[in-house]
Amino acid sequence: MRDYLRSAAHNNALWCDAVSNAQGAPGEFRQALWLNRFGTPPGYPNVVTLAPVEAAVEQIEAVNSLVRSPLHAGWAVKDSFRSLDLRSLGFTVLFDAEWILRQPAVGDAQGSPAGLSWGTVRSEADLLLWERAWAGEAATAATPQIFAATLMSHRDVCFLFAPAAGVPLCGGILNKGAGVVGLSNVFHTGVDPEIAWRGLVREAAKRFPGLPVVGYESGEGLAVAQRVGFQSVGPLRIWLKP
Repeated sequence: MRDYLRSAAHNNALWCDAVSNAQGAPGEFRQALWLNRFGTPPGYPNVVTLAPVEAAVEQIEAVNSLVRSPLHAGWAVKDSFRSLDLRSLGFTVLFDAEWILRQPAVGDAQGSPAGLSWGTVRSEADLLLWERAWAGEAATAATPQIFAATLMSHRDVCFLFAPAAGVPLCGGILNKGAGVVGLSNVFHTGVDPEIAWRGLVREAAKRFPGLPVVGYESGEGLAVAQRVGFQSVGPLRIWLKP
């Protein structure tokens, strides 16, 4: 059976690399991890592990080398297999989550849940509106923009939204890579969460037919994902060092 946990981790690392690279801070891929030495946008890790516990020694050595660098302060590690103990390096656990997977199914691309009309962000102005809708109450005019406009030109990336009066009510991001489609940054304002998730699954099936959809969630987000057909495929942990 295919190792979808590895695929999900690799897909997520590809997305982190794209977001960072679009901000002028490219990362680098190694066999057991992706890392970024230059600082990443808010909410994005400096390291994503790509292999399980067998690679832990190599991964911990890489993290140790990274945090000793004078180039940056404040580090985050996405421990994709929940197999590292980084406490000795000064890290604490930010949160735990579950990787999720939904296999493609007949009929996924049909219909439109609750009559929502889904579209793709095409302009810089709409991308800013999308990001503010996703950030919610935390967004202000002074908040730095995380997603650079150049991301819209990636053929394997879609910023999706369903609007009302020109304002996104719900949305998410799709990114194709590692043989799967990543679904992330899901938001829903005034829309039933299940309706938003089903709409995003439908859009993934339309735009990238035949590919499994992966992501990670915790808490109520995980519960909603499971109700619309996702299954957990493995744990992850986010570590943070000031």
